[in-house]
Amino acid sequence: MFESLPIMRGAWTAVKTCMNIKPGEDVLIVTDSHKLRIAEALAYASTMTGARTTITVMKPAETHGEEPPKPVREAMKAAEAVLIPTSKSLSHTDARREAT
Repeated sequence: MFESLPIMRGAWTAVKTCMNIKPGEDVLIVTDSHKLRIAEALAYASTMTGARTTITVMKPAETHGEEPPKPVREAMKAAEAVLIPTSKSLSHTDARREAT
């Protein structure tokens, strides 16, 4: 399924070790068109834990810290865990802070 075993290893580490995703959790993966491969690996790893996993793909942001669209922001608040492999960081956005 994935050509790169290191990507899958990294995805599994992120999901199980860093995020401690558990079966039944609602997991959202927010990505853009530049990071789809990483998002797919994270989604696969998350699904393998038994989590209910959703991927949302948005237009790449122009700058780091640009707020995501309102539907993405609302989905982030509703999820129990959010992974954000994007080409521009959402780490310092209000959407990420509200989701925490």
